[in-house]
Amino acid sequence: IDASERSFMIRLVDRNKRLTQLVGMRNVVERREQAFIILDELLPDDPGASKGGRESDTAASEEMNPADSSSSNKPFDFFSPSNIKEVASKLDFGARPRIARDGSKEIEIHDRKAPDELLTLLTFDLINRVTRGRALAKSDRDRIGVNCAKILFYDHGYKKVGGVSNLEKTWGTRLEKAYISGSNTDPLQRCYIGQVSYIDKIEREHPGLIAKLHAYAENLIGRDAPFTEKAMVMNEKSMEDAEDDPMKPVLELHPNYIRQWENQRKSSGGDGGGRGSSQNKPEGDLSLDQIQKRYPGMIDELYNFAIEAMGPEASYHILATCMSERAKEYAEENPTAPNVIVTKLTLPTWLRKHRKEGLR
Repeated sequence: IDASERSFMIRLVDRNKRLTQLVGMRNVVERREQAFIILDELLPDDPGASKGGRESDTAASEEMNPADSSSSNKPFDFFSPSNIKEVASKLDFGARPRIARDGSKEIEIHDRKAPDELLTLLTFDLINRVTRGRALAKSDRDRIGVNCAKILFYDHGYKKVGGVSNLEKTWGTRLEKAYISGSNTDPLQRCYIGQVSYIDKIEREHPGLIAKLHAYAENLIGRDAPFTEKAMVMNEKSMEDAEDDPMKPVLELHPNYIRQWENQRKSSGGDGGGRGSSQNKPEGDLSLDQIQKRYPGMIDELYNFAIEAMGPEASYHILATCMSERAKEYAEENPTAPNVIVTKLTLPTWLRKHRKEGLR
């Protein structure tokens, strides 16, 4: 056997899973018979078609790795879902050294877990190429996404696939918002870069924006509203602002970011102190009891308005928000009116006292 034929046979065995498995069989006769069967399936039936051994070598090589074929009569579709599935199923993330899929080089393994911007974009692109023009159910598209990610994570030296479960929901949505607004030129950038948090990055690029949006959210839904609702309101407000002013960013705030930001403000200024505290807690705010003493009947009027507007079955949070909004309207009409802020914590306390006083 000359060197070229030996090289071809080695490639043939390495690229065929069934031939590779024969190496572990102890029975020589059985192993030989199984090899003949497999080779008979791979090689052309007409011996004349492989004159000199070169044509048959090429045909068998192309069947083992269709992507290498440049002269096959039948066009090969690398981006078909079935081929992507087959390629992904043959990848061995535990193999060391890890060899590139075309055998041209060794892939360097690293310890990174989450995909970077480039890999995220490549994954989106590969998924779109595979699914383009095909009517697929969501479950089928998800499976294709996993196979595409597996191939690319393997090529980029990751030890395993990770961080792609929210690919379409989080990063796809972020891409679409970036296309719509035009203000976010790094939509696939992770929320943290080194030790710089997402909030700090926004504050550095747009000083005072977080405090302004936070004040807007608290005025709208109350100070004691859940962090999830605050983050949602702030994100929606940032989208509205970006539509009016393309220079403003569209934010993707997580509830945990708001919690950490509020804690930092409290620790630096005490009880909501820090940057923007004057927007959140204006001087002269009075408790409900103080307002009740100075402005008799005002809290009752706000409460009755909220009950009539929202219904008696509404939650304390809804009623408190409605009362605060109504009080804000009063303050706009009459500058001497007090700044009334009702929350889902202060409202039930006031109701208990009010009912006790009514029974006396």
